[in-house]
Amino acid sequence: MKRYVWIDNSLLVLFFILFLSFIAFVPRAQAVDWTHEQKLRLGLIDKKTMVTCRLAKRKVIKEQKICIYLGANNTTDTIFIDKWEYCPRQIQCVYEPEKDTPNILEMMESLEESLK
Repeated sequence: MKRYVWIDNSLLVLFFILFLSFIAFVPRAQAVDWTHEQKLRLGLIDKKTMVTCRLAKRKVIKEQKICIYLGANNTTDTIFIDKWEYCPRQIQCVYEPEKDTPNILEMMESLEESLK
């Protein structure tokens, strides 16, 4: 076999190997997850109902202020903020009707114990 044919065949094989290795490591388009709105429309998640919760109690413990909010059908929400920040009079919280929650005083006592 002539020398130039042998070099030509080896170059062809080399380029073929390089081409295959290039294809193997080229990033492919990744499927992107559905947006929140698309998940709602497809029924994959439920839309959360929000209600107005009003400030029921606030307490300062060490360097934190605890704000407890009460809404419709005993919906409760708790926010921990810095000692000097202001507790808003009302917030929007997720509607959870008749959720088993302890009394506000019991909740404050347990939070005090956990932060000490």
